[in-house]
Amino acid sequence: MVGFAYSASFRFGYECILIKVYNCDDMSFVNSYVPYEVYSVHRQTRKVGLVVPKSGEEIFHLNLSYINEITDMLISAEYEAAYPLTLTWEITASGICVKKKTEDNLYIWHIPPLICKSDEAYINITPLCFTNDPSPLEASFLCDILNFSMYMCGVFSTEAFINCGNNIYISSYMLSLEKKLFGSQILARFSKDIIPLKIPKCKINKKKILSSLKDTEFGTSEYGSDVSEWLSNIKRECISDMVLILKKCLNDNKSVLWLVRRMKHRLCSALDILLNMGSELLGRSSVIKSSDIKYLSFDELLCAFTFADDMRDITKTINKTKLRVKSLKKLTPPAIIYKGRFFYKEK
Repeated sequence: MVGFAYSASFRFGYECILIKVYNCDDMSFVNSYVPYEVYSVHRQTRKVGLVVPKSGEEIFHLNLSYINEITDMLISAEYEAAYPLTLTWEITASGICVKKKTEDNLYIWHIPPLICKSDEAYINITPLCFTNDPSPLEASFLCDILNFSMYMCGVFSTEAFINCGNNIYISSYMLSLEKKLFGSQILARFSKDIIPLKIPKCKINKKKILSSLKDTEFGTSEYGSDVSEWLSNIKRECISDMVLILKKCLNDNKSVLWLVRRMKHRLCSALDILLNMGSELLGRSSVIKSSDIKYLSFDELLCAFTFADDMRDITKTINKTKLRVKSLKKLTPPAIIYKGRFFYKEK
């Protein structure tokens, strides 16, 4: 038997992995006339269902142990690639299930595997953060900064902000936090009239946040010849300023819109500096254009200036991201992602 396994589908989203099975010995024999079966495997429960044929009559049978092996292979590959995949597999004559290859699944919206396991909903707030579509560098840096800032505030939500397909998604817990701290529901407007959300109860208050930030101090940054140190300092200084903005906001009883404006201004300053570092990347790598820096995530950029192997592969990394960005532009970003399912605003 041979076949494919898919990270997600239009019908199930990421809730279920799909496994397509052909009853032949090699993929070269597969064509439109070869009968096949499709199984759905729920990511959480591992419950298996037969999707095709719809009649319920089995053409052949793929053993449950093989289904579990294929599912494990795909999930492991997803974490390594950090992207939805199509996995090609086969069962050899000796009965061994073998992974043949994996390829990016460019036809489904990309979400980090972590979200599939989360009980929280994630709401798309990209228009609140950016006027135009953000680049991978801008989206990843913003999420990094905001998540570190929330952690320093004592807000230990698994991931408060997540970069999905270069869109910014916020966890439903943050909606509860906004209402408790500011008495407003600005963030909730982005999920209004789409699906009813169960908002997690917020256990933190203004006093606890200010207490967490009370003794927060950042030393003076030093800029030498190490570019990776520059990048770390840019991130560190941005987080430091975010903390000061948060302190002022809570101490002076400012609104959440005031907080957003001040944070955006500071983040834009840091992002301008990062994007201008394209000249450094141009001078130290095989990259052709300095503007290609925007196709790297912040972590990829930091690794490139830290490890020689990452810098050597930088062009390959950028080209792969360009392909992913091109495919994402053809897809509509989900308004809400909840337990691996996509929900959209009505047009």
